[in-house]
Amino acid sequence: MRYHSGEARILTLTPNRGGRQFQRAETLFRYLEVELHQGKRVLLPIPFARINQRGVKVTAITGAQFADVPTTRHPDQVTLLEEDKIAGYYGGGYLYSTPQRQEPLA
Repeated sequence: MRYHSGEARILTLTPNRGGRQFQRAETLFRYLEVELHQGKRVLLPIPFARINQRGVKVTAITGAQFADVPTTRHPDQVTLLEEDKIAGYYGGGYLYSTPQRQEPLA
């Protein structure tokens, strides 16, 4: 079977005689690269982005806080430590990015 999704092509191979099924790796987007007005590039994890036809919306942090997102040492790879720092920054934004979020819920 062949599935086409835009430019990506995903192939699923049929089971062989032993009953095993082999699949090719699928492309999985994990980050969006955001270029800021200062020329700095930061990563935005896909789970923190809401993507639709009009664009990308981020509710975890404010626009001004993008300048403080941790960066990677190498532009083409992300280490586990860098991944934890980036995800932690956006995750913490849900709780602490504005004074209203820091208040108790009750």
